[in-house]
Amino acid sequence: LDEEKWLEISERRNRLELKLRKIVKLQLKAEYGTNAKQKVLNSMRHDLKIKYQSLQYNDLFDPNKCEIYFSQLGILIENYWDDCFKNLFGKNKQTIKAYFTIINSLRKDCHASIVSTEELENFRSTITQLEKIIADYE
Repeated sequence: LDEEKWLEISERRNRLELKLRKIVKLQLKAEYGTNAKQKVLNSMRHDLKIKYQSLQYNDLFDPNKCEIYFSQLGILIENYWDDCFKNLFGKNKQTIKAYFTIINSLRKDCHASIVSTEELENFRSTITQLEKIIADYE
């Protein structure tokens, strides 16, 4: 049933997003200190950068206060790969970028689109890889 597929995709992606948000926030702060806030803002579209520039650093990672979603976390990881994330993720940058692209492309639960068996298997395989990578950082 599509509802069951949507539920699995949504639950796993949301759990992963919560964990990634913490990791990204901590890694950027550890590497850039007081400049971390500007690094996050610089990765945003211009309109969002202006909208959120008055927020405190921690608030930039609060989804109730700032539009920082799964895809944005992927952008931050990609943008600051060398300084903050390459040792953490232990894979090459393009692989991690592909993981984010695949997982984000299957947000079909948000659009009530049909999820094929092949898409679900691809999602499961990909998200499992990211879950394993970050399991050590919880």
